[in-house]
Amino acid sequence: MARYLGTLPSELIWGAWDDLSFASQETPRPLHEALMYVYGLREEQQRLNLPATLPKYLGGQVLIESSGQQRAHSAANAKGILQLSPSALNDCRIKPANHWHRLAQIDCALKLMDQNARNLRPPFEARFGHLPDDKRGQLFTLLLVQAYHGGASRVQSLLEDETLSKPAAYFAQEHERFSAGDIAFGMVFHNLGRDRFGLASLYYVADVQLATEALCKTERLADTRFCP
Repeated sequence: MARYLGTLPSELIWGAWDDLSFASQETPRPLHEALMYVYGLREEQQRLNLPATLPKYLGGQVLIESSGQQRAHSAANAKGILQLSPSALNDCRIKPANHWHRLAQIDCALKLMDQNARNLRPPFEARFGHLPDDKRGQLFTLLLVQAYHGGASRVQSLLEDETLSKPAAYFAQEHERFSAGDIAFGMVFHNLGRDRFGLASLYYVADVQLATEALCKTERLADTRFCP
């Protein structure tokens, strides 16, 4: 969290990417502010249509994916603060020399999230469109986090597949008895062993949720736009 929040002076950042220009060499700023800067600008440019709760979960993902380490590199060749795969980086037209660029990583992750949101919104609304606004937005955000980990097509199968969607159908009918987190967790839990849904799938969203809650308990972020 110190790396993400910038309470370690050595972890403050600055730089430019595409049309993005963040902080300066003389006055570097925290990684958290970089994330909010990229999100805010892309939203202002109307290049994103994401739930309002998404940015704080992306912050939680930075903690889980890499602990905010710029040069994090997995055995599966995922790279950077958001552990993007080579194919994802190529889709974002990021050249190898810039694969670890933190502004590029944030920008690419948001593009991927937005693409997943476009693909998942119709089946999600068909299944959960009757939920109250706050719960519906929270659930959709958690499913986008799940899609980041395992792919949008697998989350779509949880909503539409004849077998895999049975838990979703139950939760949609009984939604008043469950929180958004319960529903997101339960949709995966009741499909363990199917379509490559395993414990890693189950724990990922839970870990991101815990990391997000930890960030929102810090004095720096509590009761801010990031953690309303």
